[in-house]
Amino acid sequence: MSNIELRMRITASDRSMRLCVRRASSAGLFRRGAFTLVEILVVVAIIVILLVSVVTLGGWAVRKGQSKNTEGMLRIVAEALEQFAADAPLAAVKQPGGAGQVTYVSRYGKYPADELEVYGSGIPGATQGRSLAPGGGVVVPDSGEFQDMTFILGGAAPQYENRDIAAMLLAIELHSESAAQILSRVSEKHLVAVPVDAAGDPVQYLDRNGDGKYNPKDDEGLRWLVDDWQVPVSYFAQRDFRAGATPSSNRQQDWSWNEVSTRLVKMNGGAPVLMSWGPDGKDQRTPENQTGSTAANIATDLLGLDGSAPNRIDNPLNADNVYANPALAEKLAGGK
Repeated sequence: MSNIELRMRITASDRSMRLCVRRASSAGLFRRGAFTLVEILVVVAIIVILLVSVVTLGGWAVRKGQSKNTEGMLRIVAEALEQFAADAPLAAVKQPGGAGQVTYVSRYGKYPADELEVYGSGIPGATQGRSLAPGGGVVVPDSGEFQDMTFILGGAAPQYENRDIAAMLLAIELHSESAAQILSRVSEKHLVAVPVDAAGDPVQYLDRNGDGKYNPKDDEGLRWLVDDWQVPVSYFAQRDFRAGATPSSNRQQDWSWNEVSTRLVKMNGGAPVLMSWGPDGKDQRTPENQTGSTAANIATDLLGLDGSAPNRIDNPLNADNVYANPALAEKLAGGK
């Protein structure tokens, strides 16, 4: 093939290729694919929405799991309480009172007390009471130092609070081996030692030898029961409140711990009430939310002192409270 023929064929091929390119270009096959600014913003918005949804659902799932774990823990403790009642180790306890004798059962039934005073000055109302602890050991600080019962965390004297839970755990440990065995099924993360003071001693302890000083060989630091959010739970066992009777010394504004406890126990079929304050417990148990007529305080809410219906827990902060008895939770939500 001559050079002239070769150049002619190359030229023809080149023309043919250019023609194909022009036709493909006119058909849009080689058009540059670029996103507009609006399209990019839409894609980014969709991604953000998906991420927020994933995070929200993930957080909800975690809180749901924590609530279930807390409820399961509370049920174990409730089982231990029923075993304590079956053993009835304090059913025969009586102490001299102003009009005869005061019985342990009249105040708490057969269940553990929700006040440490029974391990100090004795059964409330006793004129010559003594500690119910074996050997007469007393809890330090003694009941005379206790402030009115509140639900505030980190207050001026937080060591005096959560004594409802401390008393219940101490009663099980001191008086019922079978109930203590059930309690041992509770995870260590839910059973925590009370805080220590500046000297490194427990802020609440059972002074077995009565010398008023903590000795780890003789004395015993108390424990608190906490939920999955590491907030101490609340325990209600007193059930002797009568309308018109002398109110409990544990008063907070217009309500008394005894009145609230009695009402809750009655709604729970006579059994003590175990309650976690839920995921927002730390925020809920602040002075701002636990004082005043608009408080999220369980007492203010239950008694209707905030203007809501009585016998109903309807304050938004109480909506996620966790109870050992789901049936009680339904009652409290429905105001039954």
